[in-house]
Amino acid sequence: MNNPCKKETLSRREFVSRSVVAGAGLLAVQGGWLTSCTATIPGHPCIYLTAKKIGALRSLREVQTAAQSGHSGKLWQRILEKVEIDRTAEPLTPASVFPGRDANAAKHANPDYTVCHEAGQRILRAALANLLTGEAKPKNIALRQMDALFDPQRWPRWLDDAHERFGHPADLRTGMLSLDVALAYDWLYPSLSQSDRDFVLEGLDRCGIQPYLISLQQDPWWMHDLNNWLTVIVGGLGVAGMALGNDHPDAQKLIDVALQKMAEYMQTYGPEGEFNESVAYAGATRMPATFYLAHLYWSAGGENKLSEPPLPQTCEWVMYNTLPPGRVAAYGDAKTNHPVEVKYFPAVASATNNPFLQWFYLAYAQENADPLEFLWYDATLQPRSPQGEWPLGRAFAAHGATLTSRTSWDALSTACVVYGKAGREENHENNDIGQLCIDGFGERLIVDLGAPSGYPEDFFEEEARWKYYNAGVIGHNVLMFGGREMLVTSQQRSEKSEIDFAAYSGKILMAEFDDAVGNMWRIDAGNAYSGVVSVQRTVVHLFPGVIAVLDEATLDKSESISLRWHTATRSEPDARGAFRVLGSKAQLAGQIIALDAAELRFRRGQHAYKAPYDKDRLGEPLEQRHENYVEALQTAKSCRLLTLFAVEKSDAAPAEWQRQADGWAVQTAAGRVVMHVEGGVLSVRNIDTGQVLRAGLIG
Repeated sequence: MNNPCKKETLSRREFVSRSVVAGAGLLAVQGGWLTSCTATIPGHPCIYLTAKKIGALRSLREVQTAAQSGHSGKLWQRILEKVEIDRTAEPLTPASVFPGRDANAAKHANPDYTVCHEAGQRILRAALANLLTGEAKPKNIALRQMDALFDPQRWPRWLDDAHERFGHPADLRTGMLSLDVALAYDWLYPSLSQSDRDFVLEGLDRCGIQPYLISLQQDPWWMHDLNNWLTVIVGGLGVAGMALGNDHPDAQKLIDVALQKMAEYMQTYGPEGEFNESVAYAGATRMPATFYLAHLYWSAGGENKLSEPPLPQTCEWVMYNTLPPGRVAAYGDAKTNHPVEVKYFPAVASATNNPFLQWFYLAYAQENADPLEFLWYDATLQPRSPQGEWPLGRAFAAHGATLTSRTSWDALSTACVVYGKAGREENHENNDIGQLCIDGFGERLIVDLGAPSGYPEDFFEEEARWKYYNAGVIGHNVLMFGGREMLVTSQQRSEKSEIDFAAYSGKILMAEFDDAVGNMWRIDAGNAYSGVVSVQRTVVHLFPGVIAVLDEATLDKSESISLRWHTATRSEPDARGAFRVLGSKAQLAGQIIALDAAELRFRRGQHAYKAPYDKDRLGEPLEQRHENYVEALQTAKSCRLLTLFAVEKSDAAPAEWQRQADGWAVQTAAGRVVMHVEGGVLSVRNIDTGQVLRAGLIG
């Protein structure tokens, strides 16, 4: 295999000759912020850019040219601005406080994700600035931060305090920092003295590589659980091995282990790119993209795994599960307003020549100064919106089994998005089979509560986890019977067991999509519950903003039945079960109806954490958000609960559902909509436009 990272053995005359030629060929950019670079060393840099042109791989000169204009120019300018700030900043330590840092983590000097990410970014920014400009000061920034990382007094270990209980010296932070330090070594190599190189290699070996190798000897759980721990740790050390080349005796071992395990991990994705964790955690797909793009460069343009399934399909799955103006569906452990992770999209878009992925990236790219994002973006690929080319609704059957229905592909706002799920993920999952949420005009209305403000110590212990309402059935917009939790697995993190997740999950029975009228689906959630004969949910979304949700269940015996709808703002149902949600951009009129004429009781509630389940893993109190919900209750052996929603702009005349002889009706800005259930069919029709959707029912 042609490996550009492998150092050549050169005589002094050959080395000087090649260095002079390479240095003379580098680009000097008008304005002075890119200058002639220092002489390159054969074999370095080789990851994400090459010292000399190799096939379709991007060369140093091409990267320098791209940095002069367009989106690449903006990214590069941000990197330089951050480097300038970093010049006078103190090196980051686990106790550092900066914007976006969790105060509790800093208080306890915990090397959490945020500080490890920022330390790595500082090193990479400086290394790339040194390589592209030839200036020495950025190199000194990188070495100064590495000195802090290697100092056991300032960084006692590259290990999160919360992960010490697993008993392995390597964890997620080890993978993160090892990758960043090794990449910086590759990019800095031409300007480093031999003593500098020895300094970096020794520190990286002691703090990252050796703890990882010791952990491998212990056969850690994360080598078997195919989740983001594996990709960050094993994939991160694999990229480190590629970046180090022959400069470390264990580099090839790091690569070989990673190639095997990453290939296994890629098999966890569903047939249509579905991720096996919550949508927010699908940002972890960045690691396979990071790894396989690094391998493409390390192998001098060998096999292009980014163009093969599942990565392109996963990007589409993420796009369908992203809501205007750029939030991910907050299933499982997610921050409710967390922006979608798009940094890896340019790499996959370029590898597949996919203009839709490029559009999505540019629509939601943040004000980042990420060197990898800068290197991965291909300005020659023109973006194209999916509007008119991709369906407005889609169902994905694997893992969480997500479904979405939107009125347009506008990136910032669309009249309505209805989204839900039928399945159970294998990691970071909640008891949320059947969950359904509604957005209007870029605003949350019927919501998922996401994750607590911090992970509690016992959050991944199955018996305790459901005590936190975010994870339990009570925190979701689904049916609950007898006050019981859904059926759950007995899997503990760090204790691998063979579990058939389908046995605890729901499934999609029907999904039909029509861009001209609207979309509908039905799911079977019976496997998620004990004491039931059947549980089904039918969802009909008539464009633009009328939604009907029918929940039908038959139980083994008569007991309490509860249906909750969590609202973005305070909302209280009246005696008829009608309620209203009013946001700054949108409003929603809802009503809960018993089709079987059962007596329903309605109430408003709000959540709160209760001791001892009210602390995060550092012992600090969880934020009490007191999220609102509307609840319908009855006692019966079966139920047929119909919930009607109408979404309008916030300044529109308030909509209200009215009972009529054969069903219910509501006046909307798009026309008068009538809904009725007759002959086993749920029908939603706009009598002014003639649009109609009909769904057959089980009852």
